[in-house]
Amino acid sequence: MGINDLLKLYRHLMIKEQITHFQGKTCAVDMMVWLYRGVYASINNPSTGPLNDLYLNFPLKLLSLLKSNNITAICVFDGKNLLAKSSELLHRKEFKEFNINLSQKTSSSEEKRKILNRALNVTPKMINTLINVLENLDQKIIVAPFEADAQIGFLYKTKQIDFAISEDSDLIPYGVKKIAFKLDQFGNMDFLDLSEDNFTNNIKRIENNENISSNEKEISKFLLNLNQDKLIKFCVLLGCDYLSSIKGLGVKGCIKLIKEYEDLEIIVKMMKLSGKFFLSENEDSIYIENVNNAISVFYFQIIYDNINKKLKYLTNLDELDYERGKDNIQELKRKSNLLKTFEKINKNYYGEFFDNYEDYCNGKIDVKTEKKEKEIESKESVEKYSKRFIDLKLENFEFDKDDLNIIKNELNDIKNNIEKEIKEEEKNIELNENKEENKIEEKNNKNENENQIKEVNEEYLENLLGKKRNLEISELLD
Repeated sequence: MGINDLLKLYRHLMIKEQITHFQGKTCAVDMMVWLYRGVYASINNPSTGPLNDLYLNFPLKLLSLLKSNNITAICVFDGKNLLAKSSELLHRKEFKEFNINLSQKTSSSEEKRKILNRALNVTPKMINTLINVLENLDQKIIVAPFEADAQIGFLYKTKQIDFAISEDSDLIPYGVKKIAFKLDQFGNMDFLDLSEDNFTNNIKRIENNENISSNEKEISKFLLNLNQDKLIKFCVLLGCDYLSSIKGLGVKGCIKLIKEYEDLEIIVKMMKLSGKFFLSENEDSIYIENVNNAISVFYFQIIYDNINKKLKYLTNLDELDYERGKDNIQELKRKSNLLKTFEKINKNYYGEFFDNYEDYCNGKIDVKTEKKEKEIESKESVEKYSKRFIDLKLENFEFDKDDLNIIKNELNDIKNNIEKEIKEEEKNIELNENKEENKIEEKNNKNENENQIKEVNEEYLENLLGKKRNLEISELLD
């Protein structure tokens, strides 16, 4: 899920880039994204059945693309389920089950495919299988203790990577400033650079962009000027994996609240005073607590420190020590709130510390059972893909039939989405035209009515004047 509408809000700050511009760099890859895209390709390939190992082809091809451009990749996988995300995971599970049941009730193969695409699932066996192939290829691997986003945030914070590759907006509040989205097999991507060095360029790009409205420019500038604390608060209010948004609180409302008020309690109070949100006294305090809890996850989720070989919180408590003379009142309050939340919350909310973390985080044991003997889809798949990719070089980097099927399916989806948007736009235009016609008709009717009233009034006045004249004549004759 990520943060509601966040990537949509940042879209005008993204630029079209090519992977060739990142030669010699190091990146972290959210492998779960590529695995899902691989699973999507495997169930949408007309030449294969539903059970195949094509899901391995997609992530390995993209890793080969990075390798051929002299880019060092650190492959990061999701680990254990996070307590803070339990309600979101339950919702996803129910949604997938609903679509699986729905697919069984349709006879149309095309309709069934579309429904099953909403129920895609990456199993622990698939993850184990891909990790085994990557080990054979001497690829750097980290299985996050919990979420890959937080782990990638740590890698960026400690300057182990130059940028990250993902489709997930959560990387932004986790502090990653350079992210490649929608990387395809040709090396094309949408690149977001929120680093301080690029601030001036971002502002100029927004101001000089004639294709976006003044409102969109203001939103982009608002995002660029957010510090990390306000950004996290904004993301939580929008709605994230750790807390759903309040019904009726949209992007405009969140921006207004974050712009005008620093304190969370004041923000909630103003939400209540607006009369748009139904928050009782008890719900006020509960919501404030839930928001603080969600904010704290972005600071304190447990990650694997691959430099010092230990588990730790993403933010060290030492970093929250007050700096006498440097911290203003708001900064003191922010640190104080974080510490209070950390002290009273169930620490398992951020994940649990566990003993066999080195083997787990280095991919040496099963991601689910944590046994040394991993459960995989098939040994044949591991051998086949290891052999296929081990000696891959730039000159023999080619797209095969499976790749072309993936591209074809993705292009079809893009085409369908564009057609859908065009139809919606045409519908909106038609509605607007109808509204305009109705306005013109209403105006004509109004003018016609006014003319009729005017005519009636003139006739009425004429009659009155006639009667008055007759009366005057009658009086003279008398």
